[in-house]
Amino acid sequence: MKRVLFLTSECGNDANEAFCRAVNLAQSNHGCKSNTGTIADKKEFKMVKREDKSNPFDWARQHLELDTVKTVNDTVSCIDAGEGEFIFFGYAFKNGMNAESEEEL
Repeated sequence: MKRVLFLTSECGNDANEAFCRAVNLAQSNHGCKSNTGTIADKKEFKMVKREDKSNPFDWARQHLELDTVKTVNDTVSCIDAGEGEFIFFGYAFKNGMNAESEEEL
């Protein structure tokens, strides 16, 4: 099992709706079992304030790579990308990956 980075986006009327959609889609694509390496394993999110006007996907990737946004247990980070789109990102465990395996965003 290996800890992997994930980043996904989804639209909704609010972050809660977008989170539920993202989790449901990941579960239908990757299954409902634990350790899928996706948002499917997550139970809740926390909003993170983006201080600058940079591209929201680039901002999320940068903070994932630098490990500056900490998530705990089943929590994933979320930023509002505007126009009803929300970006969810964090770490998840994935079964079946050896220590040399790498997964890209």
